[in-house]
Amino acid sequence: MTNLLFFSRKVLCLFALLSVTCSIEATAAVVGTVRAWGDNESGQLGNGVDGPAIVNMEVQVLNLSGVTEIAGGGLHSLALKSDGTVWSWGQNVLGQLGNGTTLQSDVPIPVNNLSLITAIVGGDAHSVALKSDGTVWAWGGNPVGQLGNGTDLPHV
Repeated sequence: MTNLLFFSRKVLCLFALLSVTCSIEATAAVVGTVRAWGDNESGQLGNGVDGPAIVNMEVQVLNLSGVTEIAGGGLHSLALKSDGTVWSWGQNVLGQLGNGTTLQSDVPIPVNNLSLITAIVGGDAHSVALKSDGTVWAWGGNPVGQLGNGTDLPHV
């Protein structure tokens, strides 16, 4: 049996890092702008490129400003802006982008009907947000009831 050794190393020179997250095959960070790198098969880098492409250096996620937090899902990402809105991009097979469709997006798009959000998290094919009034909002895939809505049906 071969012993494998894994070492951490400095990936990028990111100053003033506000937030960092990982999805299955991509990483994103907020450094004034949102930057991403890794696999882009489902548009999860948010740079407007549609199609498979492995990017081993940072690219800018398009059309986002005022981002305070990011969260990675399976093959999608979420951004929380300072105005309390949530934006999403990447795979959307089960509605995890929250825009009322199941079409993937290779650029950030607003999540429908959400405001006053204070925290976000991405699951494999679902997304969750905490509102300032303490309520939790969830959308996307739901095969084992992860949306907490009493069903196992997806919510697009």
